Amino acid sequence: MHFYSATKHAVKCLTEGLRACLRAEESMIRVSTISPAVVDTVMARKWVEAEFGKEKMEQLFRRRQCLLPEEVADNLIYILSAPPSVNIRDICMSGVLDPL
Repeated sequence: MHFYSATKHAVKCLTEGLRACLRAEESMIRVSTISPAVVDTVMARKWVEAEFGKEKMEQLFRRRQCLLPEEVADNLIYILSAPPSVNIRDICMSGVLDPL
């Protein structure tokens, strides 16, 4: 899991580079990223349990301090439904009570 943050940053840098290339070509192709914090997935549950213990993992996911996959998908729909002249560059999202 220690490479996870580095790969997230690499994707962000690649996305910014792609956006700059497309802009230089005056392309109307839009490039967006969604940057969610902890999402309730099997991977997230395993990571939180390994880092903080089973009790903290159960508490985090029981109290809904993280995002649901559907909430991330809703933001993708938002991006895709934007007018063609609007580029939503990044949506950075987390649960309101996300302690991480």
